[in-house]
Amino acid sequence: MSRPLPLRLLTQLDGVRCHAMASDTQGLDTLAQLARHQPVDWLVVDHYGLDGAWQSQARVHARRILVIDDLANRAHDCDALLDQNIANSLQSAYGPLLPQGCPQWLGLTHLLARPGFYEQEPVPRQGLLVFLGGGDHRLALGRLLQHLATCDAESLQVLATSAYGPLPALAPSLALSGGIEFHLDLHDTAPLCRRVEGAVVRCGFMAYELALVGTPMVIIHATPIQKEVALALQADGHGIALAEADMEYAHMLAQALARMRSLKPIPLNLTHRCGAQRVTRLMEEFQ
Repeated sequence: MSRPLPLRLLTQLDGVRCHAMASDTQGLDTLAQLARHQPVDWLVVDHYGLDGAWQSQARVHARRILVIDDLANRAHDCDALLDQNIANSLQSAYGPLLPQGCPQWLGLTHLLARPGFYEQEPVPRQGLLVFLGGGDHRLALGRLLQHLATCDAESLQVLATSAYGPLPALAPSLALSGGIEFHLDLHDTAPLCRRVEGAVVRCGFMAYELALVGTPMVIIHATPIQKEVALALQADGHGIALAEADMEYAHMLAQALARMRSLKPIPLNLTHRCGAQRVTRLMEEFQ
């Protein structure tokens, strides 16, 4: 159940029944209509703009509520809370924001990565993956590609979404021996993450996916919590943390890449089973 989605996302939801709600509502009317036709055992809420007030109103339409969050900045009225981030200081703040006794499912053992990231078959690796997030990051990406042209001779695999606009214009006459390959709205990123030697990515979910398959990375962070997560991944040997402001300097990016290439990360998928299956089991067995 969502506000109207762009086509690039709808195509990734093949086989899932999507219910569009009006863009000027918060979905309670749509939820009530759905619940009249079929009981809702679990309502899973993944939305930074919704809090306990909305969830309390939604309770009359759902038997249980699971909230997905990682900000710990508002109260919730839920039966369980999921924060799949690596352990960080924000997670200690959930207690007073939740109903008494509400279980907290925290950490990478609950990571909702696709099953393909838990496969362990080795593949040949080549090139560098670049991903700065799903929004419009054309300016930052253009500057980053120019810096990489001066400090890196590897082929580049650039992952972007249609929100970026025209992509080839971002890479005019870059002096790269292997060139640049753009991947637009890629549905399954697991094969790409497996076959690159390294990555430059903004701190986010893809950093965890790369850690699962053992791909070393430079992790760009711009907020305090991103910095904390990036440093935690660095401490575990998965990458090198680099502030977004420092990404603007080619020599600092080059230093981070050199340090990244010396890493031999142990893939998280060797020690972690599929988090989505774990969460599913917790929901099925919930008392």
